[in-house]
Amino acid sequence: MLLAPGGPQQPPPARDLFLRRMTAIVPVYDLPITGPIAAGGALSLWRPKDPARRRALWFALIWCGSAVAATALLYLGAPVAAHRILGFAYALPVLAAAALVWAARAGWRAGRTVPRAAGIVVLVGGLAVSAFATERQWFRSHASLPAATFAQAATAGAYLERYAPGRPAVVVIDGAPGLVPLAERVFRASVPADRIATTLPYLGDPDRLLAGQPTVRGDPAFDTASRLNLDHLRPLLSKDPVVVMVSSLDRRYRALTRANPGWVVAPGVAVVSGPRPVAPLAAAPTPRAVSGRSLVLRAGAVLLLLSVVGVGWAWSLVPAGWFERLALTPAFGVAALSLAGVAADRLGMVFPGPAGMGVAAGAAAAGWAARILVRAVPPRSAPTTP
Repeated sequence: MLLAPGGPQQPPPARDLFLRRMTAIVPVYDLPITGPIAAGGALSLWRPKDPARRRALWFALIWCGSAVAATALLYLGAPVAAHRILGFAYALPVLAAAALVWAARAGWRAGRTVPRAAGIVVLVGGLAVSAFATERQWFRSHASLPAATFAQAATAGAYLERYAPGRPAVVVIDGAPGLVPLAERVFRASVPADRIATTLPYLGDPDRLLAGQPTVRGDPAFDTASRLNLDHLRPLLSKDPVVVMVSSLDRRYRALTRANPGWVVAPGVAVVSGPRPVAPLAAAPTPRAVSGRSLVLRAGAVLLLLSVVGVGWAWSLVPAGWFERLALTPAFGVAALSLAGVAADRLGMVFPGPAGMGVAAGAAAAGWAARILVRAVPPRSAPTTP
């Protein structure tokens, strides 16, 4: 973690935005249903008394407690993105699953037909309801940004790669303060990999950016976000960055490009400061929805990759049977790839390409090397009482 590019950034002063998102996202989790079931799962881990089960219970409660604490801070006035922390409270469905397993096990151990059938119905019914609710929410959800935004960001990335290699870039955006992290994410997903760290957004007017000043409009949330955003950008401003705009992230794009038609270098993309191409660039294609078959195949390929990278680590570090090891293999793969990728990035390697494949192979090989090392070290014998 110490090798990472930087520590956590202060969230934008967008408490009203976070409150609106909490209001919109809480119904997705069906807490009036999942909450009581999870509470039943917590009771099932408390009884019977067993140290391993109670350790699992305390772990789950602390995990859920992070979401409770974040929500409390948000409603007490702090600008905490509680909706994101709630989205990672995976212990809640884990506890709900524990309740279903407990009901099925209790019915089976009763040894009679009716209780066993009831336990099976509870388990299968709970899984069916969970699958139905998940499918319903999946198809009701929508993308947080239009596909056109990704296409415009990809077009801007192609311009930077061709006409401004090696120069940092600042993307001028204009909207609510919460647009800053969204713009940063969409450009990270669209520009070439070697431009991710040097392409950052600025909230405000391009002339204020070129003057090295925050944009002031009398809105405390906007003004504070613009100032914090500019402070984060100052190291780039001394390196003569290219300044670009895209129409889907800037509500003043049309007015500014009408007054400065020479800025436009591609449909929906303008260059405020930087080299101008001789002819307009072709727009990048708009992303299309992936077919169900392709999505399944891609998800399977990712799962296979994570399993191949993590199997050696799970075998080395999990003191349990192969069922548990295989269940944890993808998680070990994620951890190994994340750490190896950060280290490789700090060493100057550029992704994707052969370097990425080499990092994945190295992370997998390190897991097997750890297994060989574990086998080479003799186990400690228990001390004997004289």
